[in-house]
Amino acid sequence: MTWANGEFNFSRPVRWLVSLLDSKVFPIELFGLKAGSKTRVNRLLESESEGIKFVEIKSSKDYEETLRKNLVEPAREKRRESILLQIGELESKNNFKASVPLNLLEEVIDLLEWPTALIGEFDEKFLELPDFLTTTVLEHHQRYFPCYEKESGKLSNKFIFIANCLEKAQTKVIQGNQRVLTARLKDAEFFVQEDLKVPLIDRKEKLAQMTFQKELLEKKIDSTMKGKAERLVAICKELGKATKLDNQETKDLIRAAELAKCDLGSSMVFEFPELQGKAGAFIANKQKENQEVCQAISSQYYSLASDDELPTKLGALLSIADQIDNIASIFLIGKVPTGSADPFGLRRQAQWICYLLKNSEEIKLKVEQTPTIESVFQIAFKALTSSNGEQFKEFFFQSKDKKISLAEFLYQRLLYIWFYDRSSNLSSTPEHISAFIPSEKSLSFDLSRILSNITRFEQANHKELLESLSAIRRVSRIIKSEQLAELSDFKGLEKEELALFEAIQKIKKDETANWLELNQLSEPINNFFDNVLVNDPNDSQGTARRKNLLYTLLKKVNEKYLKPDWDKLVVYLESKG
Repeated sequence: MTWANGEFNFSRPVRWLVSLLDSKVFPIELFGLKAGSKTRVNRLLESESEGIKFVEIKSSKDYEETLRKNLVEPAREKRRESILLQIGELESKNNFKASVPLNLLEEVIDLLEWPTALIGEFDEKFLELPDFLTTTVLEHHQRYFPCYEKESGKLSNKFIFIANCLEKAQTKVIQGNQRVLTARLKDAEFFVQEDLKVPLIDRKEKLAQMTFQKELLEKKIDSTMKGKAERLVAICKELGKATKLDNQETKDLIRAAELAKCDLGSSMVFEFPELQGKAGAFIANKQKENQEVCQAISSQYYSLASDDELPTKLGALLSIADQIDNIASIFLIGKVPTGSADPFGLRRQAQWICYLLKNSEEIKLKVEQTPTIESVFQIAFKALTSSNGEQFKEFFFQSKDKKISLAEFLYQRLLYIWFYDRSSNLSSTPEHISAFIPSEKSLSFDLSRILSNITRFEQANHKELLESLSAIRRVSRIIKSEQLAELSDFKGLEKEELALFEAIQKIKKDETANWLELNQLSEPINNFFDNVLVNDPNDSQGTARRKNLLYTLLKKVNEKYLKPDWDKLVVYLESKG
């Protein structure tokens, strides 16, 4: 806010100004005020008869002590320490454990001049409400700290709140806070009762009155939340096929998709928007939906940035379906993230999708064929436009108006995940990791296999690997985009050619990338290049045969090691000495 005639902004009206240099007033004017040496005390020390009360600060050295004597703690860190100390004392005396979320603590620290921790309680009947609803009322709406019974871990009907009050007023302050909380909890109780009267699926029609992205209308696509909900079902059906779900899992996933957005029409979510997903799961559970369906609905809004547990298998698929539709829709209408601007949080969502696809084993996404990044977005594009093939390629890979393409955007998020993933524990640099991921032009690969590939590379002896990788890099530089054929037999091969051919045959076709197996190739490759002229102008047939031989070698190692950038890997090993 801007006050008086100045250009300075401040959050509240400025009533007085203190400016001291040692014991003298430093003469400045701000906010239409002249600086002085007097400051107002905590309003609790003032009375109606005396009115506003000021005290003089005699010296800058006395500033903090003068304020503390008048119940104002100027040091933020000391307010934090005081709050945590008082909460700890109340926990010990009352044998409960308080939940102190960091974001709530940071907010409360800045609300009070002289923080005092007090205990309040609410009627035990409200413990029948779902815990997530009660704690939301306590934390988000009242800025209270919920308390849990120490032995059972159950939510208690007691809570801690931080007040700005004198000891003589504590009883009234506690009663006032309890009265306000009771009114809030009665509202929450009413919302629950009303929501349970209507089957969750019957709230689907309300979604037609809610806008998802109005610009989708220009593309002749349903721009309402109902349209999004219908696409969610279509996407989940395709993901179910791609991941080879059994009949029951497929039914549960589709049912979860049908119900996923229905809680947006509930009273709970209307009053507490942060309860999306949780409210739907609660209602679905009370209305006797399968437990797997309820868990999937609850975990659809999980993200990499949160401390939530990883979702269940169906929850992961539902979450992927929801977020690929978000990203594809926004890209389709041209609202691409630029610089630091990302109003729809697409980077966060893309990172979560990459994380789920990459860590399918960790989240127990037991699938026969892990969906790739490109394939899941192809499913989303088809649900949006009922188109496929060339139109998808244009949408996915090409950039309009010099904006980043969807493929490039996802590739960048993927590299971020590889490097910062909390579960991979890789010691690699981003440049090293990028050597294992073919390119943004090819996002059709199994991410979990690449993770295994990188891990095995890090475990291998790098000094032993350098010679063999250097030899393969030499091959890759010769064999680029020429149309070559795989060599199937050894007829007509010369001595060095035959030795290389035999070494190629020893490359196992399994998917376990043991990098040290490449060591058996370095000697025959080097002997080949030392003794054979690959491009012989007088022997076109021999030149073709030798190039086919090198092509066969490169094809087999690329298949086994997922087509890494051999040049980058050699540079990486050389940089390590």
